[in-house]
Amino acid sequence: LRASTQIVGSAVSLYCISPSLATLASLVIPSIIAGGTVFGSVLRKLSRQAQAQLSTSTGIAYEAISNIRTTRAFGAETKEHEMFQNEVNKACELNIRLGIGIGVFQGLNNLVMNGIVLSTIALGGQFVSQQRLSAGDLMAFLVATQTIQRSLTQISVLIGQAIRGMSAGARIHEYQKLTSSIPLEQGIRIPFHSMLGQVQFSNVGFAYPTREQQVKLIDRFK
Repeated sequence: LRASTQIVGSAVSLYCISPSLATLASLVIPSIIAGGTVFGSVLRKLSRQAQAQLSTSTGIAYEAISNIRTTRAFGAETKEHEMFQNEVNKACELNIRLGIGIGVFQGLNNLVMNGIVLSTIALGGQFVSQQRLSAGDLMAFLVATQTIQRSLTQISVLIGQAIRGMSAGARIHEYQKLTSSIPLEQGIRIPFHSMLGQVQFSNVGFAYPTREQQVKLIDRFK
């Protein structure tokens, strides 16, 4: 609320001090805000992808560690390591792209804001030399411009925090809305009279991945 009030009041002050400079600023600043919004949406999408990929890699590691006996029994340590490494590499690549994007966004933001101040000083200095504007009015215009800049920065930070909170809440609601594929209360039950305990094995055989030539349990169960 404070930042919005400062923006409105400073904008009115800019127009009262110099309508021509205020008109130029009103044409430039909205385009910058629109570009920043588009760039920010791309970064948010990339951030969600990176978080999802990190969750996938963590799930693979958790599954392998939780079933470590089965993993050791089948000699699948190398395979599980390769799967985890591939997912971690994907997450690392996404986070690197996200970091580069954030750096570019911050750099462009600082460059554009400083460019606006420099352009205001240059154009305002020309107006002062032409006696269309006094030095005090130019200083007041710069102060109002910096006030708008700080207020826009505060609003952008607030919006970013709100978006992160909404994204986290959306993920929580997404997990809450998930339904189990196996019914917890109802489902198909096997009749007790069908549980006779008669199990027949025919032509059963298997081999461990590390010893494929040593086939076990062939024609022993019939």
